[in-house]
Amino acid sequence: MGKDIMSFIKDSILLIIGFVIKLIFSLLIDRFIATNILPDFYGMYKYSVTIATLFSSIAGLGFQSSIVRTISINKNNNSYIKKVITHSLFLILFSIIILFFIINTAVFYNIFNVSVEVFGIIAFAIIGLTLNQFIVGIFSGLKDVKVKIIVNDIFQPLLFFVLLFLFSNSINVLFISKLFVWSILISAILNLFFANKKLVSLYGSFTFKEINSNTSIRDYYKYTLPILVTTIFIGFALSADKIVLSEIINAEQIGLYFSAFTLSNILGFILTSLLFLFLPVASTFYGKGKFLGGSLVSAYISKWLMLVSFIPFWLLFNYSEDILIWVYSIEYKNASYVLKILAVAGYINVSVGFTGQSLLALGDSYSQMIIRFVGVAATLLLAYILGEMYGINGVAISVLLSLLITNSLQVSVAFCNYRVALIQKINIYTYLFILIVILSLCIGNKVFIIDNFLLSYTVDIVFYCLMIFVFKIINIKDYRTVKLIH
Repeated sequence: MGKDIMSFIKDSILLIIGFVIKLIFSLLIDRFIATNILPDFYGMYKYSVTIATLFSSIAGLGFQSSIVRTISINKNNNSYIKKVITHSLFLILFSIIILFFIINTAVFYNIFNVSVEVFGIIAFAIIGLTLNQFIVGIFSGLKDVKVKIIVNDIFQPLLFFVLLFLFSNSINVLFISKLFVWSILISAILNLFFANKKLVSLYGSFTFKEINSNTSIRDYYKYTLPILVTTIFIGFALSADKIVLSEIINAEQIGLYFSAFTLSNILGFILTSLLFLFLPVASTFYGKGKFLGGSLVSAYISKWLMLVSFIPFWLLFNYSEDILIWVYSIEYKNASYVLKILAVAGYINVSVGFTGQSLLALGDSYSQMIIRFVGVAATLLLAYILGEMYGINGVAISVLLSLLITNSLQVSVAFCNYRVALIQKINIYTYLFILIVILSLCIGNKVFIIDNFLLSYTVDIVFYCLMIFVFKIINIKDYRTVKLIH
């Protein structure tokens, strides 16, 4: 048991280290680009990357999510796993080809309002992004964190940063787009190499006879189909604010919005990093009918996420204007209120934990699909209404409201349909603790004024950590939950 706990802790620490490294290089890359090209070109580049990411998730056909649970509960069934992986990969490659025919049309460019020159280059990144997502899903199902960290969290952003630095004299939006594509494609080649090596070592060579065996994988396709639809809804929900902005706001305002969005996405990084560990664990619990244990683990992971993510949240929320000027330049300080709103939205989303992923772990991909459809509809409707009224601030508010709607629905469905309480007493106590901390920090910042925002932020976080210690927020129950995970 002790060995399993240490393995889980080690994997968690490695994921956090990978997250920190990826975050640092992502911010350095974003700062380099934003300070070397005008805000309107910066917005053009970031919007093109957003659309490419959206369509890469669609090209994955939902397999990038369904493969995690499938491997977790069938890892000893060699022929089944081989057939699932091979068929999934073939269908993904076929969907990429179809997708390229679709995006290479005037109708596509008119609908999504992307730059023909910039997106014409970045579109090739869809190949690498799609393959990377699927392979990360395979390693997640196998509970192997090393490749994800080395290739996706460290190598790819590091390579992109080095290329930008080496060719800094040739920087323009088109050249940046080419470097981004090359970094993604090279990382995809490495992912394929390591995935092949890992799978062959576990299951042996993939022979034509095994790939086309009589082993039925109909249940896998049945489980994946709603996930595909859900993935499309999630993709559009995550991109809806930018798509609406491209229609109602000028390019410079989009650049301002993206500066705030990129910083607030730090909170999203935390969630997606630990999802790698959570989904296979939850799938194992729920797959064995251990709903009580699964809901307890989910509640405590939500608690830990809330405590950890408060550290970046407070920086983004309380020092929004300072951090925008520090990371980008004074040209971006007008995105301060957008950053505050998106920071609150991101923090709420992280604090409730893996609500949607819990439904997938329960095998209820259909409910997740319906909820995500509601989320997309709410985001688009609210973004258009509030965007027209309040500009980029209104669009940010629409993101906050849609996240509240989808998370509330996911928590309700899990409880009503499966009696799985994703939010428990421990979460309520943590919410109250955070509110006390925020109130205390606001009063402290009014009474004790420190001119240097980094020094003031450091004092705030030291106080926060002392509060965790004084109130014994982390205790023996947390240790018991870690033991329960393994």
